[in-house]
Amino acid sequence: MNLHDKISTGLKAFDQVIDYLRYGDNVVWQVDSLPGYKEMVSYFIGAAENQNMRLVYIRFANHEPILGSRKDINIYHVDA
Repeated sequence: MNLHDKISTGLKAFDQVIDYLRYGDNVVWQVDSLPGYKEMVSYFIGAAENQNMRLVYIRFANHEPILGSRKDINIYHVDA
């Protein structure tokens, strides 16, 4: 793993616009609807699985979980 390696979001056009993600990047989304965010997350999960990446989901919101219980994703609940 190199900090300069490019990581796909799962959306090729978006990757080109932002020049991909890099290890250590923090991604913050402001969304108007949960379904739109959930769709974006599903693209990222698919890309991460294709790249054999380890996924960590830090959850601190009050809404229903975006991800169901999955053995391949480490989920941490934070009481914000």
